Amino acid sequence: MNQRSTHSNPRAQWVLQTPYNPVQLQLQSQSIRQLLREQHSPTTKKAMNQLVKGFEMVMHEMVFMTKDIEALQAENTSIQAKLHKPRKRLVHTSSLTAQEAQALAQSSATVQNVLEVINPSTSANSLSAPPRRPPKCSECGNIGHNRLKCPNLASH
Repeated sequence: MNQRSTHSNPRAQWVLQTPYNPVQLQLQSQSIRQLLREQHSPTTKKAMNQLVKGFEMVMHEMVFMTKDIEALQAENTSIQAKLHKPRKRLVHTSSLTAQEAQALAQSSATVQNVLEVINPSTSANSLSAPPRRPPKCSECGNIGHNRLKCPNLASH
């Protein structure tokens, strides 16, 4: 019985192709080392070209992955900045008196007036919601009520 180990001959395991994983790369590098020892093998140049091609592919993938990682890190940084942005809150440990509440409202109005003077394009009117149209009834088509409060529906 002839028991020949395929591990003893690296060329028996290796096919001349571009390596796509570390195992293939290891097998190919062992075979190329063997071919370089023989020095006159015609497949040495082909094997070396395939190895270089594999390295080039890995380098190109690394460039793309590096750019993707940088973009994701920048996006993550902006999201983290939004999450940790300080928020203005009024914190009072006791209840406000009417005078204190009025003073706070007045100071808020004063700040709003100063902002309008500094930047007149953003006024209080532009910050509030636009006026709503009055409701229109879908039953009778009159303006001023909706179908739930339609006087014509009650008469039916």
